[in-house]
Amino acid sequence: MGMGFDFVAATAPFYYGFSSREICRYYYDIAEAAGAPVLIYNFPGNTHREFDVANPDYCELFRSGAILGVKQTNYNLFQMERILNLNPDLIAFDGYDETMIAAQALGSIGSIGSTFNMMLPHYKKIFTLFEEGNRAQALELQHKANNCMEAMCRVGLIPAIKYELGRQGIPVGEARRPFSPLTEEQKAYLDAVLDRDLVSE
Repeated sequence: MGMGFDFVAATAPFYYGFSSREICRYYYDIAEAAGAPVLIYNFPGNTHREFDVANPDYCELFRSGAILGVKQTNYNLFQMERILNLNPDLIAFDGYDETMIAAQALGSIGSIGSTFNMMLPHYKKIFTLFEEGNRAQALELQHKANNCMEAMCRVGLIPAIKYELGRQGIPVGEARRPFSPLTEEQKAYLDAVLDRDLVSE
């Protein structure tokens, strides 16, 4: 593409109650304008739009060539597997860090996660161990990662990520409003969990 990007990722339009046909046309239009297939950022927790793989409009979309694949930020990994089943040329990325190995088992080729900003070595180990067939150790590290995720979500995910990056020597400042800064109590709680469970190398 002219701006130097290979692909576009896009959530479904969500402000109005668009029909499945309108949503599909949105993706066709993006693919045509970009000159490349689109990665669907499937995040129904925020968009409140589900891709019903029994819907003929969506089936046609996933088989059309306008779609590269899906970033499945959805705990419904069966849906991801069914999307891949519609078209073997599609790719999938897991979008919830806490379901990484479950998504790998159902066909994702990788993951895109917010906590990778400060937990990348940990998740690389999980991914590699699972790919190598060492599932018990991969699951053990996934449990530890999920302990970290649970703690960060409890105090506020984005403020927690920025706080931990600062602890790692990367001064990114605090999250902007309307996020609230972490309290000293929240920081102490987060420190205890991450110091115990985060693999840093």
